[in-house]
Amino acid sequence: MSIQETITNIKATTEEFLADIDAYETKGNKQAAKRSRKASLTLEKLYKTYRRESVAATTKIAPSI
Repeated sequence: MSIQETITNIKATTEEFLADIDAYETKGNKQAAKRSRKASLTLEKLYKTYRRESVAATTKIAPSI
């Protein structure tokens, strides 16, 4: 997965997370609460992937000393 794909996935999952949180808070939808918790776990994995990819990209670009 490339950094751009990871960023796109983070944005999409964040939008889903926010929509589910809103549905839970405004309507009391318990299924939306479950989906938001699942999305938060997915976001955690995506953030770790992004960090790994960005560090790898930085080390490729940075000159050796």
